[in-house]
Amino acid sequence: MVMPGLEVANAEPRRGETVTAFLRRTGWAVRDREYGWQFRKGLPTILEINGEAVLRKDWRRRRIRAADVVRFTSYPLGGGNGGGAKQVIGLIALVAVSAFAFWAGPALAGALFGGSALAGSLLTAGIAIGGSLLVNALVAPKAGATNTPGSTQDQIYSVLAQGNVAKLGQPLPVWYGRLKAYPDFAATPWAEFVANDQYLNVLLSVTMGSMAYEAIYVDETVFWDSVNGVSATFAGAQIAFYEPGDQVTLFPTNVDQSAEVTGQQLPSGSGFLGGQYMGGQPVSPGAWLGPFVANPAGTQAQSIAIDFVFPAGCFTYNKDNGSIGYATVGLTAEYAPCNDAGAQTGAFVPLFAIARSYNAQSPIRDSLKVDVPPGRYLVRFRREDAELSGSSGANSVIWAGLRSFLKGNNSFPDVSTIAIRLKASQSTQGSYKFGVLGTRKLLVWDGSTFTLQPTRNNAWAFLDAATSGQYGSGLPISKVDFNAVVTHALGCAARDDTFDYRFTTAVAVPDALDKILTPSRAKHYWLGDTISIVRDEWRDVPTMLLTDREIVRDSTQVSFTMLGDEDPDAVIVEYIDEDTWLPAQVQYPPNGPTFTSVFADTRRVDGIVNREQAFRECAFYYLQSIYRRENVQLGVEYEGRAITLGSVVRVQSELPESYGYGGAVTDVAGLTLTLSPAPVWSAGPFYIRLRRPNGKFFGPVACSQGADPTRAVLNAGSLAAAEAAQSTTLAAVLAREDGGEYPSFELGSGVSQSRLCVVLNGSPNGETFTLKLVVDDERVHATDLGNPPILPIGQFPANDKVPLIAGLNANFGQGTAEPKLSASWFPSAGALYYIADVSYDSGVSWIQVYEGQASGFDVVVSPAALRLRVQAVN
Repeated sequence: MVMPGLEVANAEPRRGETVTAFLRRTGWAVRDREYGWQFRKGLPTILEINGEAVLRKDWRRRRIRAADVVRFTSYPLGGGNGGGAKQVIGLIALVAVSAFAFWAGPALAGALFGGSALAGSLLTAGIAIGGSLLVNALVAPKAGATNTPGSTQDQIYSVLAQGNVAKLGQPLPVWYGRLKAYPDFAATPWAEFVANDQYLNVLLSVTMGSMAYEAIYVDETVFWDSVNGVSATFAGAQIAFYEPGDQVTLFPTNVDQSAEVTGQQLPSGSGFLGGQYMGGQPVSPGAWLGPFVANPAGTQAQSIAIDFVFPAGCFTYNKDNGSIGYATVGLTAEYAPCNDAGAQTGAFVPLFAIARSYNAQSPIRDSLKVDVPPGRYLVRFRREDAELSGSSGANSVIWAGLRSFLKGNNSFPDVSTIAIRLKASQSTQGSYKFGVLGTRKLLVWDGSTFTLQPTRNNAWAFLDAATSGQYGSGLPISKVDFNAVVTHALGCAARDDTFDYRFTTAVAVPDALDKILTPSRAKHYWLGDTISIVRDEWRDVPTMLLTDREIVRDSTQVSFTMLGDEDPDAVIVEYIDEDTWLPAQVQYPPNGPTFTSVFADTRRVDGIVNREQAFRECAFYYLQSIYRRENVQLGVEYEGRAITLGSVVRVQSELPESYGYGGAVTDVAGLTLTLSPAPVWSAGPFYIRLRRPNGKFFGPVACSQGADPTRAVLNAGSLAAAEAAQSTTLAAVLAREDGGEYPSFELGSGVSQSRLCVVLNGSPNGETFTLKLVVDDERVHATDLGNPPILPIGQFPANDKVPLIAGLNANFGQGTAEPKLSASWFPSAGALYYIADVSYDSGVSWIQVYEGQASGFDVVVSPAALRLRVQAVN
């Protein structure tokens, strides 16, 4: 059997043997009833005899003669994903090793791998070569620098495009932990005029559930804080906080502003009602303006308000001495009922008829609100006299707004809201960006009862999401592994792990639960119908001992992923930093005088805002990619159904031979155990572990070889220490019912010992259970990492109105016929379009290659090193 350029097996044919008989004898291939001869690993294989191909249908009759040159050639299925030669080489190694394993065994180890103990085990193991971040962990972070934030909810993208909006019919937000965010409007903001001052009324929908507030912002300016109240900058402003279900009392919330009334001037009539320096004259009204629909179809207005403005003031002028005096203007409004189609269904009746006198040359703004029977209405408005012109004065009127106050509930049963009423001034004019800094309140177990308190703990957020009937899975607390939740909460508090995140789109419950737990390196799983938590952490006490006696024969597979030149030399984690509330990055290993990363892999973890926590998780993902490169797959019987996701099991197997020695304890006499089969007593020291009746292990206990290799003599002191530590006795460990199987043992030496493995996955297969494991390493869970590099200052512009380019990601590759540059970045809030330039002379000169609205492009470029810059234009 030959791979391209590599011979992996050979054998001598027997006299007069057919091709079919040769394959059966050597075991190189097996015959399938449907697909015919299948070679190992499923690679396509052809037969050549004396340089000519022989069809498979002729293999049964074709005999191999003494002078024939016979060659079976297997071809790889292609690298895929741009892996190229490296993936093909990895596949060759896999096939070569496997082919030898079926017939050669450890005898050929010296020829291939130098004859070490490791070489013998590698013969029956697969070898793969990596090219991206290897993730052998319970939690897997998302790839960073994505330009498709719409595919999944993305905290990095959200912080760049944040602002207050009204999302009718969209999911209500759910806030966890401590954040600065810009909530949605719970109702459409509306304004009214009071004593010539305009007041803006804003109602924010913060979160389902309760909140503890620290500060409220208008843009980046503090509007209110929990210590000082409303800032003096916003004199006359009011704010009120409402728990879910509370009645909003600061102002009405069911208010609709007509889109048709946008500042039309009222037509002039004739005559004049009079003023300080001008006598009255007979009047006739101007033409009606309108009618316009006051409230939406399907609603009932119970009050109607009209805003009117005198843009040039309202006054009369004394030509003799230049004095300014008052002027009087008559205004009349009428309303009539209409149906949902907007057609009038009744006569117009007066809404109000007033005469107002003012004495001001500056603009005058006023509002008038009138209660009406509930219904849908048309409204029209007119003035009762003529406009003053020339040097007589001024009294022109603009219809500035039409509002309806709708019949409905003024409370929000499930949502915490903030009502803000502030007077328009230079500092607030035109600003509708209100920020909230606060912490979500959740039920927290204090050891004796649940109390509602602000918390950032991942475990209490998980419990809330699992049990909430409003927005979570709605599980009763009896279906939650409460001990696991409390234990995880204590661990999160000790490590300063937090989850700070807002769910603003609908997310599947399992995905939401794992998103909550991922920053604490944990994952949810099911124990029957009970939900629980498991954390990826170092545990040297396994839940079960599995030896060759418990593992299904021929089910063990061990694969090693080798480090390659293209593997990342560092990991970068993207997160939101709580000092700036802007995107930030942290790297492990950090760049320094002796190390500079050239091929870092960027990952993103939602819910982390603390730099130290981001640094810890960044280090974990890097270290697990370095030290967790040995995967094990094996089959077990009913023991597999007692093993849960994330459990740590100790595995002994003859494949590979470095996994210790195993067998059965057939007899015990005092401190001497009789072992079958006899282990290899090579280099010590030796420790033995025994499988207890419940599958857990007992030990390790120091031992030595007895009278022969089948005898193991236990060290009395080590045995006593193990019995005391595990609260059992040797007799209880070895006790079995009559007719039961012998207890299993695992003997570890200085060169061969069982492995601690983490369960990553499992699946039932009839009466057996397949487990996928990874060999753990204590170095993965290192805690002595040092301090993260200080967050760079000034990486974002002070003016957040300027569109910001973030997450720029580019690669230079080969197109169909010419080199191609591909680039993408996060969509920038407020950007109308983007411009991209490239430079071939290190930034001295630039050439524009792209202009458009999309946040990415592919363009043909010159085959040379280049620099790329992207600008957002608003």
